[in-house]
Amino acid sequence: MFYYLSLGIIFGLSLAICRNDIRQKKIKNYLILLGFSLGLALLSVFYFFGVGSDYLLKVFINTLISFLVSFAIWRAGYWPAGDSKYFTLMAFLLPLHYYRGAYLEYFPSFLLLANIFILFLLFVSAKSIFIFFKEAVVFLIRSNNSEKLKRISNIMMSFIKKFRNKKYLLNLFFGLILGFAFYYILSKFYFKYPPNFTGYFIFLVFFAVIKALLNFYASLQKQSVNIDQLRPRLNLTREIQLTLKKDKSLMEKIGNFRPDGLEKNQVAVLKEYFAKNNFKDVSVYNTIPFSLWIIAGVIVTIIYNRPIIGILFNLFK
Repeated sequence: MFYYLSLGIIFGLSLAICRNDIRQKKIKNYLILLGFSLGLALLSVFYFFGVGSDYLLKVFINTLISFLVSFAIWRAGYWPAGDSKYFTLMAFLLPLHYYRGAYLEYFPSFLLLANIFILFLLFVSAKSIFIFFKEAVVFLIRSNNSEKLKRISNIMMSFIKKFRNKKYLLNLFFGLILGFAFYYILSKFYFKYPPNFTGYFIFLVFFAVIKALLNFYASLQKQSVNIDQLRPRLNLTREIQLTLKKDKSLMEKIGNFRPDGLEKNQVAVLKEYFAKNNFKDVSVYNTIPFSLWIIAGVIVTIIYNRPIIGILFNLFK
């Protein structure tokens, strides 16, 4: 009964949260507070029906760590504040029973977090691959040989230039080290597989391909809007943000860019700035509600009880 009621709260609230996120690109705080209130009430009632203090302690430690991790992800700019709160709520409401396939002491919701991002990455990868091959086929059919050679030459030169850039090489070096550390921890302490070079190489290639597909997907989400159409919650592209950050006086007025999108006061200042500097259009990202991937991760965790990425580790067990 405890599990059924918990799932009822999760899916009932998620329906309202995802609906608001799709329509208004915003997750209402009152829904998050309602979720925590209902969860606390449920735990309080079932405390007298066998849910012991040991279980409650594990739930609160897991929730606290989930909050700290999701807050760090928000601060790093990988998801909006609303998604951070929504993930913490799901970590609090989802019974620990559903993490049994890959239970991590103190932070079992790591399984939920991993499944959320892996599902998102799989979707992005599949869509990017489809669009890439579709565009490649169209290009090969419609273009003449000189255009094809020029395109291939430009791609090769762009690739070579990256390896002449010291900053790129330094980032690549640290990326390899962090990748190895991440693989070693997951393999040895989470999946209990002995780390090996072949496994690390496959793991590294897999995420290198994912990163390339993510960059390609991000380029597909760009669109140009007139400065008069600039509105709150739109996300300026990274290129535009880097250009604006060079103007220190402007940044003092608008503050930091957040993954939640532009704020109302930032829009007013930017419209004035763009008008003065003869900007007619600016590039923005056409984003999708990430709350859908959070509830998708919850569903997969409930059904599978294990991380999807474990399938990859089974390839080189």
